[in-house]
Amino acid sequence: MNKLMYLKRSLSFLTAAVMLTLCACGAQEEDQPSPPPSSQQSAEKVEEIEESVEESSEEEKETEPEETEPPETEPEEEQTLENNNYFVGLETLNYPLGSGGVMIVKVRGKQNCKAKLELTLFGEDDRVLTILDDTITLTEGEENYFSYVLDPDSLSLEDGEKWRLESSFTATEDFTPEGQRKAVELENYNMSGDNLYLTFKQTGDEVGYLSKFKLLFYKDDQLIHSDDEYFCMYVDGLVNKGDTDIAELYMYRGKDFDRLEYFYEP
Repeated sequence: MNKLMYLKRSLSFLTAAVMLTLCACGAQEEDQPSPPPSSQQSAEKVEEIEESVEESSEEEKETEPEETEPPETEPEEEQTLENNNYFVGLETLNYPLGSGGVMIVKVRGKQNCKAKLELTLFGEDDRVLTILDDTITLTEGEENYFSYVLDPDSLSLEDGEKWRLESSFTATEDFTPEGQRKAVELENYNMSGDNLYLTFKQTGDEVGYLSKFKLLFYKDDQLIHSDDEYFCMYVDGLVNKGDTDIAELYMYRGKDFDRLEYFYEP
């Protein structure tokens, strides 16, 4: 009996020892580092990394925005008396007046604005002889003119001295006059003695208090006289659209004209 009990205890002890040994072997197997990869496996891994880098680089190239050159800007138009942002110079005319003369610069408006044209006259030694200026109201697409009186007696010119002229201009853009643009038409005109009679018709809703009628007189296609007057000084019957009235002007010069040009300035 005692031998049998001893044998059972021995078997239990052996069983426990075997279990402990198996657990220890399993733990050792888990703790042991895996063997290094072979050279073929390393080469394959390097190729995979290189391919991945190349694919990433191609994707970046595809997503990079294309460089675009800035659009070419057109050079700014030179601002001259003949052509600028505000008007186109049509022609320069003159006619004698006393010992001097009158110079007319005809223009066509390129936009609605108030424009000032300044003329500076220089002597041979670049000294300033005089400065002349005129300001007019321009209407886009309509003609008008600047007017200047030249008096050589006030220029201090020496006998035979040559002179030169320079021009400059400024403008107030989007200028809105008191009256309507294109508000009065010249229907008819005729001379009687020394008087010129002008028949006007109101075609706009309102004639401004400072609106002008401006005239150029020609004979044989040569300019011989000019005049500009305020409507309010010569007519009072232009109140509503469709009204007509007659202005009377005394012609102290230029009465032998055979053609005239009419300009409305609002």
